[in-house]
Amino acid sequence: MIICHHTASPRDTTTALAVNNFHRDKDWDVGPGVARAPISSLGWHGQYHYFIEASGRLVQYAQESELRWHAGPDVNTRSIAICMAGWYDDGHDDMPTEAQVKTLKRLIQDIQRRYRFTKEQIHGHRDFMQKTCPGNHISIEWLRSLAVDGGVVPTAPPDPAFAKKFNGMIIVAAEDHGRKWFVYKGTRIEIDKAPEFERRLSGKPFVVWMNNADLARIPLM
Repeated sequence: MIICHHTASPRDTTTALAVNNFHRDKDWDVGPGVARAPISSLGWHGQYHYFIEASGRLVQYAQESELRWHAGPDVNTRSIAICMAGWYDDGHDDMPTEAQVKTLKRLIQDIQRRYRFTKEQIHGHRDFMQKTCPGNHISIEWLRSLAVDGGVVPTAPPDPAFAKKFNGMIIVAAEDHGRKWFVYKGTRIEIDKAPEFERRLSGKPFVVWMNNADLARIPLM
């Protein structure tokens, strides 16, 4: 799932570096002898995977596969954390900047494209802990409005000329857990969903690894 946060600090002056340093120096007291936030493989102590400053600047604190301490032990191991600079409760910032929203929308849809997350897999921190985070002004409906239905992000339209080049070949979706497709007369059929079709394949078709954007250029059968 995706879990969204705010910093509960002034939107326009809170930086990724300041939050990183706060997390680095904080006593987390998560267990005997464990008080300091672990540094990520990218060299950050910030306990989110992504941070969005008021300018829209995106900073990646950690690889998505790395554990971050952000929403409680029950969900930290199965979530990607996104934090926006700002305090979106009454008496503080109203809403994220236009630049922040643009970056957040692009990031959410990129994560959806790669993991096939649905809107229902987007949450706020308050869904799991007694907090207002990401702020009372940020509704779950608003967050999910930035996503796309079904977790499938629209890409380039089908390209018949491009598709024709791959007739008789097996395509492996490099960004989608190795899903396999067979291209037949300029269209593609998912092999795992049609095992009887796979059995009818003669010889050894050439196998191509392809990213999702190019795969979408070959229409579905």
